[in-house]
Formats: sequence, structure tokens, C-alpha cells
Amino acid sequence: MLQILGIGVLVMIVADGVVGARLLMLARRTRQLPEFCFGISFLFLGVVGYPLSIAARKAAMAGAPIPELRPTALFFQDLSSLAMFIATWRTFRPANRWLRHVMWAGV
Repeated sequence: MLQILGIGVLVMIVADGVVGARLLMLARRTRQLPEFCFGISFLFLGVVGYPLSIAARKAAMAGAPIPELRPTALFFQDLSSLAMFIATWRTFRPANRWLRHVMWAGV
């Protein structure tokens, strides 16, 4: 069962990396903020933050925690959330002022 879970995690990391990289390439061509933010979000959460949090948990369970690992993982996951807030706001409701305030409250 753990092998299936590991395969699923690897597939997710690869998929997030591919989608994130493609979105960043699209953002480079179009110079649009939503594509850039969605790409950063996919890369920071799926390729950086989540694997770092897995490594931090495994190190802590092994009795040799690495103090910088968990805060670094949470930092990248938080940046991913911020990028997702901005991209969602700019994609679906760019003219709404109140949604801008909701986005900043989420930050």
C-alpha cells in the first residue's frame, strides 16, 4: 500500500512540475500575471513545499529532525497559497474591489 502511495506522490510531483513549467513558459510569452502566479503556485507547492514537508516529517520520525526543513517547506507552501489567491482574483474577478480585500485578508 505504501508503494502505491509513493507512486502517487511521485506522479503528483511530476505533474505539478510539468504544469507549472508550462504555465511559466506561457506567462513569459503572454506577460500575464495569472499564468505566472498559477505556475509559481504549482511549482512551489507540488515540487518544492510538499516534498520538503515529507522529508521534514520523515527526519522527525527518524529522530534526527532538521530544524530548517519544516519552516522552509511551510514558507514555500505559503507562497504557493499567496500566488493562488492572486491568480484566482485576477482570473475570475479582476474588477471586484471587495475581492481584492478578501485576497489580502487571506495573505
